[in-house]
Amino acid sequence: MGGAEGPAEARSLTSAVQARLRAEIVACRFRPGEKLPIAALNTRFKVSYALVREALSRLMADGLVVAEDQRGFRASPISLADLHDLTRF
Repeated sequence: MGGAEGPAEARSLTSAVQARLRAEIVACRFRPGEKLPIAALNTRFKVSYALVREALSRLMADGLVVAEDQRGFRASPISLADLHDLTRF
């Protein structure tokens, strides 16, 4: 997934990382409240720190991730009702 990228490719990679993280959060591969370490995620997805951070910020707007001042990102605490709403398509 990595390498040097231009603006259009960066948007595409960010969207791909966002989709993979979203799927993993919804599938409970990250526990509610679990820390989402950017360094580990950028190594895992083979993309830049900035792309992972952008993907996490987008997921924050969806309510799937929360940011903590000076502490990074965590999977949002979620109730069973919330999970049902997210997976009901």
